[in-house]
Amino acid sequence: MKLTTKEFNRCLRLIKDGDNSGMLKIYNYYFEKLLLTAFSEVKCRNIAEDVASNVLISIFNNAAHYKYIKKPNSWIFQALKFALSNYKKRNEKYVYAEFIDEAYSSKDQNWDMKIEFANTLAKLPIRQQEIIQLHFVYGMTISETAKELEISTSTVKRQINSLREELRIFLNY
Repeated sequence: MKLTTKEFNRCLRLIKDGDNSGMLKIYNYYFEKLLLTAFSEVKCRNIAEDVASNVLISIFNNAAHYKYIKKPNSWIFQALKFALSNYKKRNEKYVYAEFIDEAYSSKDQNWDMKIEFANTLAKLPIRQQEIIQLHFVYGMTISETAKELEISTSTVKRQINSLREELRIFLNY
């Protein structure tokens, strides 16, 4: 079942009016998608469930304040990105723990460099991090990345080229 923009906004109106059926429809449509996206970031099901649930609870609690949402999918996943960002800021040690454990357990001589590389990426602006994730991690094309982030393809290309230059400097290449 696809939840169209019109149906999504109808669900928000139902929630505003105290009808939980709107909440149930949004939950049934989005929870699993939010959970999978959150899990891809934090690599822990319990934490991913907490973050996804908190996003939906926040939406339900604040439904009375929302006007018409033109792009529900983008809007709700932007809320998830914000929640994940807040989670990461509160739990910085956890964010790279899996990356560090993997580097250390592989007995790789360059694990210090991998940690430094991960920390360098974390220092990039949020927009660049989003572009990296969509383009390199999720394998989206430049035009798909631009469409998802609602920016121009030239901006995406510029950001990728900028990142490549930073990587060349980092790697002394």
